[in-house]
Amino acid sequence: MAPLDWIVAHDPLGPFAWTALGGMLAWIVFVEPWLGVKGHRRFLAELGHEDDTRRRFYLRWTILLTALGSLVLVAFAVVPGLNWSALGMRMDTSRVEPQMIVALAVGGTAGSLVAMLMARRRGTPPPMMGDIVAMLPTTGVERGYFILLSFAAGIFEEIVWRGMVVFAVYAIAPDAAIYWPIAISAVVFGFAHVYQGKRGVLATTFLGAVLCWMYLYSGSLLLPMVLHVLIDVRAGFARPLRTPLPA
Repeated sequence: MAPLDWIVAHDPLGPFAWTALGGMLAWIVFVEPWLGVKGHRRFLAELGHEDDTRRRFYLRWTILLTALGSLVLVAFAVVPGLNWSALGMRMDTSRVEPQMIVALAVGGTAGSLVAMLMARRRGTPPPMMGDIVAMLPTTGVERGYFILLSFAAGIFEEIVWRGMVVFAVYAIAPDAAIYWPIAISAVVFGFAHVYQGKRGVLATTFLGAVLCWMYLYSGSLLLPMVLHVLIDVRAGFARPLRTPLPA
């Protein structure tokens, strides 16, 4: 059995499948970064002028990511030659030792708690992956919307930037070395976060590589989804709330 059999074992792609795959790839490479920059500029322009700026920003991106991820899921479900298994939508994590899962969960949680506690003592937010401090929630209501966005990003970004991009690499070059899908998906993922500045692009590129490695190592998008959600939710608790939660 090939190490990446769930990706490469699919029916031959016809013209319709190639067209659908090419269109979705073009969207995330060219349109998604532009939408990110445009949306971020609009957010900064509105911030301070309208009370619900952050909530509307979170909701817009939750809807956009959900729509994009759902489109990919539908395409891989109905287009001949595409299937969910090749997208990484598998529950089989037997390739991963339980100790690794526990280590990732404990290490990620402990690291986040230490960073937040140290930041609270200093009175400053913990280090962020990019220029996103203004985007972080400052009220309980905003935090709720941010957590919703975190789940949408953690689930659907993995489907799109890991599942679909890796599939596309192996559809084009079935014998590609494993570092090619990792590198390509990481670069495309980092470029989608260009609105976060240079540091944000570098950080998300590195994170994308780690998540892609985890996907290919485990054979399922489940683990990278969980880690991605935890990382994003953690950011939602980085800043103290400006007002207390409603009673």
